Amino acid sequence: MNAVIVWPADQDRLRLGRHLATGWAWSSSPIARVELSTDGGASWHQTEVTPPAPTPTWQRFGFVWEAAVPGAYELRARATDRRGRVQPGGGRNAVHGITVHVAE
Repeated sequence: MNAVIVWPADQDRLRLGRHLATGWAWSSSPIARVELSTDGGASWHQTEVTPPAPTPTWQRFGFVWEAAVPGAYELRARATDRRGRVQPGGGRNAVHGITVHVAE
């Protein structure tokens, strides 16, 4: 399985406030959940995921997060499918991560 953040992009510069992080997730089994971390994997938040199609396909996910403090944020996304398989931390299809910079 694989989850990829598509917005914001790596190294984007954002303003303080609310942002909708979005992406796509895929597995040979339907995606059960996608989690997003805004602190490099120290904590994880469940995202909203579109319902699966009848055949395996990419599913869109989104998470609204509040960037309350200026600085660098490391966003990570990981998928879990209905068979209980979790996207690995390393190797091929590893948890996807980006860094964004937030300024006032």
